Amino acid sequence: MRVTNFLSWQNESIFENVQAAKDFMIKMHAEMAKKKPSEISDDEKKKVLNNPDFVKIKDMLQRNPGWTLAFTRFHFMEGASMEDLKDLFDTLMSKRQSLGQLPMDVEAYSKISDEDKKEDKRPGWERLGDDLINLDRKAKLKIFYNELTSDQKKMFDKATPEQMDQMTEIANQFSAKDPEALRVFSKSIKRFKTVDDLIDAATSYVTQYGKGFDELFDKIQELGAQVGVMYNRDGYFIFSTRSPDSIKKLCGDASWCIVSTSSQFWNYSGGRIQLNAYNFNEPVTNRLSLIGMTVEPSGKIYAAYDRPNGSISNLGSTYQEILKNAGFPKEAIDSVQKKFEDEVNIKLVLEKFFKEAEGWNARKIINSLISISRSLAKGVISQEDWEQISGAVSEIIVSSEQINKSTILEAFKENGIYSESGWSVFDTLIGNDYSSADLNQIKETTKGGLEDLKELVYRYDKGQFKLKDTEVQDYKSALDRSDWILSQFSKREK
Repeated sequence: MRVTNFLSWQNESIFENVQAAKDFMIKMHAEMAKKKPSEISDDEKKKVLNNPDFVKIKDMLQRNPGWTLAFTRFHFMEGASMEDLKDLFDTLMSKRQSLGQLPMDVEAYSKISDEDKKEDKRPGWERLGDDLINLDRKAKLKIFYNELTSDQKKMFDKATPEQMDQMTEIANQFSAKDPEALRVFSKSIKRFKTVDDLIDAATSYVTQYGKGFDELFDKIQELGAQVGVMYNRDGYFIFSTRSPDSIKKLCGDASWCIVSTSSQFWNYSGGRIQLNAYNFNEPVTNRLSLIGMTVEPSGKIYAAYDRPNGSISNLGSTYQEILKNAGFPKEAIDSVQKKFEDEVNIKLVLEKFFKEAEGWNARKIINSLISISRSLAKGVISQEDWEQISGAVSEIIVSSEQINKSTILEAFKENGIYSESGWSVFDTLIGNDYSSADLNQIKETTKGGLEDLKELVYRYDKGQFKLKDTEVQDYKSALDRSDWILSQFSKREK
């Protein structure tokens, strides 16, 4: 009887949650239509409840419809994408046995007040994702805890909150290493008689295990232009991560939601850049040994977190203030300032590409990079700025899309080169991997293209041909620099 009553109550609760989600949709529609919910006709209600995204949410949550209202609010009120919701749902399902350890239930995350969001700008779905990541951190701490002796476990249970934070970070650092690291350390673990002794020894061991920056350096070399190195000296390393892959590989042991998926990276840092800073002079247990900042083009902080994902917005409202108060030297901050504008431009163009280029084939991608009308950068940055960063942007895109050099070379043969940025892309992507015949064909294409441009501009000036003002400007710029453009071929002859 008790089981029957429980199941009956549970089914009723689930039904109420799904119904509450439907009521929310109708209420939201009524507010937009400036009506009362009771004034919405049955036909309108049917149309509202057939909203494609709402249907997708209900379908997604068939295995746990009790979260329907929360996910509906996450999407329609907080702007979480369907991909974000799918990632969140999968994570919740994988941690169902641990959800009782969350600071609030799932639905409560969707009802965080605007007043609370003044202190913490993260939307509820993002906070939930971060708290789920922290469950992982606790799980890794449990693995470390299991290696302790019975006496050490008793000490551990009496540890201060600060010591617990340090132990959690140590456990996560061990998890980021290969399994051998903890296995070897655990052989000598029984000789530590106090929590502080254990923390000091484990910190020293896990910090020295591997090669510190040398280990990162190998990853940086592999990532190439996906990383913008802003400063690297005397144990201080500041860099911009320009792609989801780069932040995952260089900051993978941090508990930031932006590390978890590509959609999180592009959604969270949309219109902004992601600055990260290592201080190798501090042990990994220091929360500020690694910080991440999502920065507006103005230099103001959108969000800033320490290694364990604690907010550090109290350190300042700009990246300069946070770096200073986190202990980074003036020389490092000055170096970041000098390179900051280029990083913003690179990120904005990349963002446009990844939003617009879905479904593009390799040839169309290359054409967008070398087009005389700089189609990829147009409307985002100036011609001068594009010339400055076009090489770096093209390298990132080609690497991420895995386009081979022969495809790139064919695009140059077909299109020609008409600007400084075109030559920058050529040098970056082709380098010295071309023959004299290849270069001569590109040259002939360019000469023919310049003649065509001259004819187009002449007919435009005579009123015989219609062109957009921006196109005319680009064409005239190419013609004005035609001597310089053609002179570059002789400099690259073999």
